[in-house]
Amino acid sequence: MARPRKFTPEEAVDSAMHAFWRDGAQHVSYDQLVKKTGASRHGLYQEFGSKDRLLLSSLQHYEKAVLGDLMDELLKEDAALQELKHFFHSIAKIARYDSDSSGCLICNTQLEIPDKGPVRSHIDSFFKRMRSVFQQCLDRAQQQGQIDSDKDTSDLSHYLVGVVHSISANAQSTPSNDAYDSYVEIALSVLN
Repeated sequence: MARPRKFTPEEAVDSAMHAFWRDGAQHVSYDQLVKKTGASRHGLYQEFGSKDRLLLSSLQHYEKAVLGDLMDELLKEDAALQELKHFFHSIAKIARYDSDSSGCLICNTQLEIPDKGPVRSHIDSFFKRMRSVFQQCLDRAQQQGQIDSDKDTSDLSHYLVGVVHSISANAQSTPSNDAYDSYVEIALSVLN
């Protein structure tokens, strides 16, 4: 008779996500993942196959659990400048205050994973989708007169993806909370 599982895949992914987010994908060993998830080494391998597959599942979970509602707001038909600004203030809060200054898991992992394997492909696809969503919001904002018509929304959408990365990196540095919050305002001032 097979032994019952002592963990659920969903709980294991959530625990792994927090470990990767806090400590970095390259710095978390499989033994640490076993300890954090409460699963056996065999159980994790049986469910996920490899650390990279668990990392990929963790990134997908992060997108849904941490960024899902924020991205859904940007996907609404009428989302424009106000929703973009709300998104950036929210991710800044998550990166700095809600995660013990761990930044963004996806941004951090992109910097850690130099190869072009499945994890990196997933991350690149995520940022491509994000840029597209930003551009749609910027186009609507421009149509509504919230952004000058002479501004290139494609360039601005690329810039905003860079701001996401910068917010993540800045969250992990040591500026005061006021300086960090001002950074977000200054970064978004280009949209005015």
